[in-house]
Amino acid sequence: MHQPAREAAAAAARGGAYAGFTCLHGSCDNVVFPTSTATLPGADNRLLRGTAHVHMVEWPESWAALQELQELLERADALPAGPLPGPARG
Repeated sequence: MHQPAREAAAAAARGGAYAGFTCLHGSCDNVVFPTSTATLPGADNRLLRGTAHVHMVEWPESWAALQELQELLERADALPAGPLPGPARG
């Protein structure tokens, strides 16, 4: 069994079907309402306090979650190594 599939199977066995998911949701989301619909049972649900929907892209916690995913994929040899680009600054 390929390593990512093995990790997904192990995560599912530990915490249910959504154990391998990370869900980010903002307490001031003006697109997804109620904000609880942005979460999954058993997932790593992360509340970004004071964040509206479109502002999540610039939130440090959002980028940290993406970097964690990138590192996981790099360990599985599914993605070339290298940093994710940060949000555009104007």
